[in-house]
Amino acid sequence: MDDTGIVMIYHGDVPFDYKEKEKETYDGVQMMMNMASEKIRAVPREGIDDPHCNVTRGIASKMKEKGGYEHLEVGFMNFCLPTVEEAFEKLKAQGVDHVIAITNFNLQGKSGHSLVDAPEIVSELREKHPEIEIEYISPGFDDEEVAEILVEKINYHLSDWEKGE
Repeated sequence: MDDTGIVMIYHGDVPFDYKEKEKETYDGVQMMMNMASEKIRAVPREGIDDPHCNVTRGIASKMKEKGGYEHLEVGFMNFCLPTVEEAFEKLKAQGVDHVIAITNFNLQGKSGHSLVDAPEIVSELREKHPEIEIEYISPGFDDEEVAEILVEKINYHLSDWEKGE
């Protein structure tokens, strides 16, 4: 294994203080992202053409089954439908009076989406719908737990690779 290297590929994120230090640039980028997101949401989605949305829906289906959750909807912040707000409205129409919102952006729950964007959306939903209790939670695995998951995955792959599979 000494001749095997590992590259960890991550999404990357904007530092929290950038939003204030470079407000004009950040706001311009946000506006472009929102416009792009609306256009991309309008694109018809077909099976393999949309792996992110399909995988997310598959995870939701497994969570529903494993957790026994009768009311579970997926909502996307960007690029895919339904939106978080639309997913919430589906739950409301099902008669729920308590909603738990959870992200899957980053297993540690330390991304800008997990720490800032998703909580802002939840806050807006609380203001619009005070009759429904809405909680926000992040997966929040600690670094040790995430490292264990990744090492286990790498070692599983290496054992198959060494066998020639």
